[in-house]
Amino acid sequence: MKKRKRKLEFTREEIDPLNIDLLRKLVSGEGKSARILPHYVNSVPTKFQKKVAKAIKIARQLNLI
Repeated sequence: MKKRKRKLEFTREEIDPLNIDLLRKLVSGEGKSARILPHYVNSVPTKFQKKVAKAIKIARQLNLI
């Protein structure tokens, strides 16, 4: 069975390490074991997925996530 794709709509400006609400939707779980969900699960283009991953990593370093 295929996984259901999420329909998240956001703009390029919303991808920000300080936008915690959006970034938590793009990560599975909480804490140290939380993984960044792949682009085909989030229904995010690959170009945006790279920016999302970078923003999540910065937010982790700032201890926001």
